[in-house]
Amino acid sequence: GSGEVVGYVDPDLEQFMQWMWDGGHLENTVVVFVGDHGLHMGPLFVSRVGMLEHKLPALNLLIPKKLLQTHPEIRENLLYNQQLVATHWDLYAMLRHLAYYPEPAPSGSDEFPKGPPWAVSLL
Repeated sequence: GSGEVVGYVDPDLEQFMQWMWDGGHLENTVVVFVGDHGLHMGPLFVSRVGMLEHKLPALNLLIPKKLLQTHPEIRENLLYNQQLVATHWDLYAMLRHLAYYPEPAPSGSDEFPKGPPWAVSLL
């Protein structure tokens, strides 16, 4: 099952993140961790925690301190948005926002097509 895979991923992820930290790469890199929908079978799935994990998969962002310090509106938006339900389209809008940052993302056709009108960048 998917739970068995986590035991193999964690040491590699830990090593990668340590390399990012030691090399100073996190000073200018946004890291996005997206979880899956958890277990789909077994006793944990039918528990309250399992049902919440299934309906609300994890989304964690590591944002460089310098970006948050120089652009306080990003910090404010992230603090506000942490209490809202975000979709994959909102995540896409955020990544598109970052691709053009600090300029606004173009509204027309471009290398990264605009998502649906309801998608809002988390930043």
